[in-house]
Order: sequence, then C-alpha cells, then structure tokens
Amino acid sequence: MAHGVGVYQNFKASGLRRPPVEGRSSFAPPAKRVYIPQLDTLLAPEVAKQLIQSSPRARGHFSCNDQHCCPKGMQDMLAHAGRHALYRRAREIEEIARIPQDVRAASFIDQMVRPVSDDIARAAGFPSLPEEVRKKFGKKQTQVSAFRSTLTHLSEVPVPSVAEAPKRRSAR
Repeated sequence: MAHGVGVYQNFKASGLRRPPVEGRSSFAPPAKRVYIPQLDTLLAPEVAKQLIQSSPRARGHFSCNDQHCCPKGMQDMLAHAGRHALYRRAREIEEIARIPQDVRAASFIDQMVRPVSDDIARAAGFPSLPEEVRKKFGKKQTQVSAFRSTLTHLSEVPVPSVAEAPKRRSAR
C-alpha cells in the first residue's frame, strides 16, 4: 500500500526549504487527521466531528458504519483515526481487486469516483460548516471532476490482457 496512515499521504519538499518554526521539529508529523471515505479526504478531527454532527442524515452517511472497523461508530472513528483509515483503504483496494481488469476502470468510476463526487457536492452545501471547509470541498469537487474526466478517457482505451498466451504446438 502506497499511503501513509492518516499522515504523510503525500510528499512535498517545500517544508524542507523553509526555515524551521521555533519549537517544532521540521520532521514532526502534521496534526492528526480523520479519513472520511465517502469524501475520499482527510479532515481535522474537529472539522470531521462538525461535519458528522451537522445533521442526523450526515451522521448516518459520513460516520463509519462498519462494525469490524469502528464498533462504536463515530466515537471509534475519531478516537482511532489511523486504524480507521488503514482498514477503510484496505477495503477499498479489496473491492477494486475483485473487479476483472478489463472493466475495472469503468467500474471504479461508477462505484467509487461518482459517489465521492456526489457526496462532496452534498457536504459542501451544509450551512453549519465553516466557510473555509466549504471552500475546501469546492476545491476537492473540482479535483474529483478533473480526475473523473481523465479516468473516463483512459477507460475507453482497451487494456491488454496480462495473461500469457499459451505456446503453440509448433513452438513447443
């Protein structure tokens, strides 16, 4: 798996070029984040809690409902954010791996990317969220739309089979 567990999801060298902040190591991990799989994003725990508690519908939709991952729902999701992120990412990878390779890209768009796009638009409309969070969701919506457009074009390209063709009798 090529992801960090709640932190270091990507690498940026810009932090190494800036002068160090007083009282903080330049290699210190960023603040704890909570993975929201329906939005495919990491949020600060207080923002995640605010999103989930914004309405009963949001609580039912955005909190973790998997009893194997978070038996106590939102409470475990926020308390054990790393375990939650790792478990949910592993389930996503398993779901993708089950799909035959020739239809994997189209299925990924329909089953994973499109629902994320819809849920981000829904979350951006919650009036109880701070303006900067709604702007973040708007930016994420733009990124997901571009990703979806690119993947749609790539899914139209036929994928060669990874299975080796058997040798013909004349070649044996």
